Amino acid sequence: VSNTSPIISLLLINKIDLLKKLFKKILIPNEVYQEIILKDQKLTIDTCIKQGWLIKSKTPKLPVLNDLDRGEAAAISLALQFDKSFLLIDDKKGRELAESLGINVIGTIGILLFAKKRKLIKNIKQILDLFAKSNRWISDDLYHKALREAEE
Repeated sequence: VSNTSPIISLLLINKIDLLKKLFKKILIPNEVYQEIILKDQKLTIDTCIKQGWLIKSKTPKLPVLNDLDRGEAAAISLALQFDKSFLLIDDKKGRELAESLGINVIGTIGILLFAKKRKLIKNIKQILDLFAKSNRWISDDLYHKALREAEE
C-alpha cells in the first residue's frame, strides 16, 4: 500500500519503475490517486495502473486521524486490511501512527536502499541529489544517514 509522497518522489526523477521491480503489487486508495493527479501525473499513474502492478483500491471506512491528510489516513486504513504488508509513506506523523498500529513502514529513502541491495541501482547519492533538484526536501541528517547505510 502506498501513500502519495513516495510515488510522486519517484515519478519526478523517473524512477517509478523501482516500485514495479521491488513489489509485486502496490495498492493505492482513491484519495492517493486524486492527490497524484493533482500533481499533473495522471498520464503516468494511469499507465502504471494499466500495467497491472499499481492498483487503485476502494478505501475502507475512513477513520478520523488527526493531523493527517486524507491520502495518509486512507493509505493507513487500507494497509490495516492486510497482514504482513508494507506501507510506503514519508510523512513523520503518518509513519509514527502506522507503526503504532503495527504496520510495517518504508519511506522513499528506504525504497532506494532496498533497490541498491537488490542491485537495481548502483548508488543512491545521485538519486538523492536529483530529489534536491526536483524540490523534494530531505534533511541533511537523513541524507547523510542514507549515504552511510548505503556505504557511499
